Amino acid sequence: MLVVGVLAGCGAYKVAASPQSTSPADEDTTARTEIGCVEVGVDRRADREMAPVVRYSVANHCARPVTVDLAWANVIGRTAEGAEMALVVAATTASRATIAPSGVHEATLAYASPASVGQLCVDIASIASTPEAIAATWRCFGNVISVTMR
Repeated sequence: MLVVGVLAGCGAYKVAASPQSTSPADEDTTARTEIGCVEVGVDRRADREMAPVVRYSVANHCARPVTVDLAWANVIGRTAEGAEMALVVAATTASRATIAPSGVHEATLAYASPASVGQLCVDIASIASTPEAIAATWRCFGNVISVTMR
């Protein structure tokens, strides 16, 4: 039950995403983490039906190009009943990019889910595949209670 320990240890979380707005400021990702010379921003957006949605922003501060594939990010969801599941991207369009030095790649991805997800956790280190990225770096959003209030 490694997943249980990972989810229990998720330190950074916030209330489930509010409805999307067209304001450019709302498109910013708020939780940013540096993995080596790559900075990854992650933010949960409003779900699309039962599909959790995550907004990613990856900035390359390295001296060399960096390739990322957001579809390979380790993403875990937890339901109100406490069931945990690995989530997979529903469509992989715009998930893969080679980012030039000082460049940025942004994408919003929906994840297929058989049930409503209250808490969603993303392993940032699984996105930034740099030699410096060794240990998992989890960011969690929402909580299991938010599912029961829908």
